[in-house]
Amino acid sequence: SEVRHVELEMNLKTLIDAYMASYEGRDPSLVARLRFWRQRLGDTPIADIDADMVESEMAHLAERGALKYVRGQGIVSAHRPLSPATLNRHLVALGSVLGYARRRRLLPRAHVSPLRGVEKSRESEGRLIYLSEEQAERVIACAATATWRKLPALIRMAFTTGLRSGALKGLRWRDLDLETGRAIVERTKNG
Repeated sequence: SEVRHVELEMNLKTLIDAYMASYEGRDPSLVARLRFWRQRLGDTPIADIDADMVESEMAHLAERGALKYVRGQGIVSAHRPLSPATLNRHLVALGSVLGYARRRRLLPRAHVSPLRGVEKSRESEGRLIYLSEEQAERVIACAATATWRKLPALIRMAFTTGLRSGALKGLRWRDLDLETGRAIVERTKNG
């Protein structure tokens, strides 16, 4: 149909703009990641984007490396490579936009994602460190010297609950039940 033809001609730039207009997430880095895709493939019709294009742009991103902002100079090279995790987040950002297009029926059901077959970078497993109770108390004692007086309480809550900093900072008195020693967290990082 005529409407479907117009939708298939939508370029990635227009799709990213539509996606961001409806985005309700909390990832501040998403804008920068999508800016990369917008600059590199923005004028390409979404139906024309394929795995070879994505892999080529990912190679460009890896070669370009990390960027930083310098006052008076703007955005410049940080002279270091991007981590595998950062490269993967760029792929995930593009996948989110394409998933949005599919949910909005801007792509036909038979459309094969250009991310299919594109391998993600291998990420490190990270380090898992457990502090003893004594070490935790030393960290809290050091925090007591900070100018922000709430820091020791925040650290103690983090140690005892395992909550992330954002969830802890979002707590209000109404969320705490001091008699039972419970805190209600309405929204966590992963929803």
